[in-house]
Amino acid sequence: MRLFIADLLAILCSLFTSCTDLIEYSPFDADVSSQDINLDHIFRIVRNPVADQDTFRFAVFSDVHEGYDDMFDAIKDINRRGDARFIIVNGDITNAGLAQEFEWYARVIPVSENPLVTVIGNHDCLANGLLIYRRMFGNPDRSFVTGNYKLILFNNVILENNLVSPNYEWLREELKGDHYNIIFSHIPPISFDIGSLHRIIYNNIADSTNTRMAIHSSAHEYYEYDYNGIHSLITTTVKEREYCLVEAFRGQFKVSRVKF
Repeated sequence: MRLFIADLLAILCSLFTSCTDLIEYSPFDADVSSQDINLDHIFRIVRNPVADQDTFRFAVFSDVHEGYDDMFDAIKDINRRGDARFIIVNGDITNAGLAQEFEWYARVIPVSENPLVTVIGNHDCLANGLLIYRRMFGNPDRSFVTGNYKLILFNNVILENNLVSPNYEWLREELKGDHYNIIFSHIPPISFDIGSLHRIIYNNIADSTNTRMAIHSSAHEYYEYDYNGIHSLITTTVKEREYCLVEAFRGQFKVSRVKF
């Protein structure tokens, strides 16, 4: 009897331990170890202004999903080149919006020798992803100025964000002024995910008079084009072993595709 009770207790302990693991990796878990990473990295950018206010380079890639090894390799290659002031990761840093995925992504960030700023993507809004993103990176609508340029991170996810309308009035205000404005938003305005009504609203806010460049992702293929008078770029997934190097010069931009 004592042996039976001991075996039963061992089994129960094992079950409770397993349950703890299940709860830890629950899709509803929103606890993360880091907070407002973007703020720290943006501060590093703005406190080290460029000597030439009109010219600089930055690297951008996107759609990491579960490709954290590819992300690691991309960052190492950017470090090796040494000609980018900072990195923008333009959304979809997770596949299912899980806390563990956010943690895996965050563990790769310190590999970068440059500031690294993270935009939210539609996959990052799944499950409790939007809440987790806010805790780990801060407000998904955020801007900062470096030299004569304003970089605007704009959350335009609609379908995976419970059909909540993007903060268009905030974007309208951010585009005022005489900076060379660059918009980073994950979903391209030409995507079916945007829809005709939202496309009309966006087109009435962002055009060639107030936006010099717009960078999008999500489609998993490279595309550079003119949209509403704006020099526009869609980046491919970093799992294709590619990132883009963008050179800004007096409000004009040259995009280079870099294989690694």
